[in-house]
Amino acid sequence: MSLPLLALALGACGPAAAPAPEAGDSGAADTGGGEGDGPAVLLAATPAEGTAFGAPLTAAAVAFRFGEGPATGATLASARLGAPSLRDTARARLALPETAPARDLADLGADATGAVYALLVFEDADGDGAWTEGETLAGLATDRWLLWIAVPPDAGAGAGLLERGWNLVDLGLQGTYEDDRCLLDTDVVLDWREGWPRAADPADAVAVALHGLPASLSLAGEVALEAFEDDALAAIPYQRLAGTDDALDPFFDVPLRDGAFAATLDAAPPDAADVGADPDWRYALGYPLAYRDAAGDGWSPDDPLSGATPCHEGRPVAVRYTRPVRSWKGWRLLDCYGATVGWRAVVQDPDTGQPRFLDAEAAATLRLDGTCSLGG
Repeated sequence: MSLPLLALALGACGPAAAPAPEAGDSGAADTGGGEGDGPAVLLAATPAEGTAFGAPLTAAAVAFRFGEGPATGATLASARLGAPSLRDTARARLALPETAPARDLADLGADATGAVYALLVFEDADGDGAWTEGETLAGLATDRWLLWIAVPPDAGAGAGLLERGWNLVDLGLQGTYEDDRCLLDTDVVLDWREGWPRAADPADAVAVALHGLPASLSLAGEVALEAFEDDALAAIPYQRLAGTDDALDPFFDVPLRDGAFAATLDAAPPDAADVGADPDWRYALGYPLAYRDAAGDGWSPDDPLSGATPCHEGRPVAVRYTRPVRSWKGWRLLDCYGATVGWRAVVQDPDTGQPRFLDAEAAATLRLDGTCSLGG
């Protein structure tokens, strides 16, 4: 088998004694009012394609230390998201202290001292209002970071950009690759990458895409299998093809009718379908393969597989279920692969060998004609 296995706004900028910067001068913005007094952060969270709100979610600003790890620290502030309808944007306002707690201060590089906070949305399993690794992440704004600057930098891109007090910046972490692999760690944040940090664009709220909500998948396409006698399509789990687990059922099993096929995946597969052993990056993988349903009772090992599989732009398509992520490492992988939790159609990128996740339109316009197969 040669087919690879596959916008945030700050209510007040720093202490009352520190003057607010002019609009556009830095990543901080003075909203000049709004709900409550003092510094605040506004988040706007939106479900990703094919997902919907389920369990109540909490927004939070959580301390990160990047020099050694990175390691997540204490939650600075949190608030429940407003009650949305299933697919609308939900908002939350995080009230900030006038200064960051001393426990969060660290060397930020470029001779600067301060604290770094991730802006995220999570399922608060224990109800304490604080995110800790092990609780499901629904979203994290990798392109917006909240910084408390105690001693401003004197060199690099942050010099003249970051002032004492609260700042909002892009640290250059979103979707970052290194040697065709996701960058899971970084050095001290203000001088790890040339040309960064950069001021965040002014906005009413930080947009947080909730890629951590499980997505359903609708797979469809046209069928042109003149050379085959196949009349059904089943997504066979990787383990069955590899001969390591004969008990797993196909993820879907649908007929080929009127020159077309269609399948929907919305339920999580059993844990036994997971590929690999990384607890931060759990996923299941299946291959949609055409077969002849001789007995008319769905796929069984007695039904021969032709090996034909749907194509997207000449590449064989697989289906993948990514488990909810509960750590920074898991979120970085989700972010830089352009993935979402739940079901997605994937192809292998011919240049990097890494999975490329298809959008809903691509997944609904596949072609099954025998040109793509499990063997290549």
